[in-house]
Amino acid sequence: MKLIHATENYAIYDDFFDKEVVNFIWTFIQEEQFSFSQQKEWERIFKLTDGVHLRGKVYLSRNAPELKNAILYPSNTILDKLCDTIDSHLDKFEKYIGCKDNDWLFYTLKAFIYPQGAGLPWHDDYTKSSGSFTYYCHPEWNIQWGGELLIADTSRKDAPLLLRERYNEGLKPIWPHIDNSKQNEIISDPGYGTYVLPKPNRMLIMKAGINHMIKKVDTAAGNRLRCSIQGFFHSPNKQETRY
Repeated sequence: MKLIHATENYAIYDDFFDKEVVNFIWTFIQEEQFSFSQQKEWERIFKLTDGVHLRGKVYLSRNAPELKNAILYPSNTILDKLCDTIDSHLDKFEKYIGCKDNDWLFYTLKAFIYPQGAGLPWHDDYTKSSGSFTYYCHPEWNIQWGGELLIADTSRKDAPLLLRERYNEGLKPIWPHIDNSKQNEIISDPGYGTYVLPKPNRMLIMKAGINHMIKKVDTAAGNRLRCSIQGFFHSPNKQETRY
């Protein structure tokens, strides 16, 4: 594990696992049971033009409550090794995810696959989360294949919730899946940021409330898939979605 870049809001580690573990994780990805997104209803984090990605089952960390259709630790998969590694380095990650049992109680893990044409629009992972991690587990990636994580400038990371008046409910948060005018205003001012390449065996740890997006995987990727394991540290204190 090698820290290569860190800011107030995120940290990037390369060579996160040794080669043996990397190979086991890649085997796990190939054997995991994935389902296509948005099979039953429109998931409002997505625009209709964002393509279709795939997601695996939900796995839970140590001391997590039993959740419907989620697999408790230990799962007897290589994800146990991922949990063990995260748990043994919580002191390094505390700046970004907060303190266990105070800012968060447990975390979830789920594998994702983005084929060409699939991406994820701007969002900030604010719902019931103190922070997140993303581990990139595809065996190779080229700079021409897209799939970069874009991170907006954080000077407006605490911008007001996108609220709309609802009939008989008052002001409530609303997703920008149809009308993103407020979100556009927030991210366009000042309108710059940074990017993170989805390099194999790279781990990104990030605070909640930071606007980011996944660029669509380019047609140049061909049949190569952007594969990651995403985790969220579930907070007992957050109840609202910013947008």
